[in-house]
Amino acid sequence: MGISQEISFRLERLILDGGLAPGQKIPSERQLSTRLGVSRAIIREALHELQGRGVIETQHGRGSFVASI
Repeated sequence: MGISQEISFRLERLILDGGLAPGQKIPSERQLSTRLGVSRAIIREALHELQGRGVIETQHGRGSFVASI
């Protein structure tokens, strides 16, 4: 499993465990990369994967938000 997949699973777990509520804004790529100790490119890949699975929604110019399930 690649590191971006690992990060996407960690973020998804946080959402499923209620750490991030539906509609809540996800921290910025910069904040996540600092917090998780990985590059922004890895964060971007992980977020893209979560978006593809419908876990988050990305709004251009506003950021990423937890999808309403």
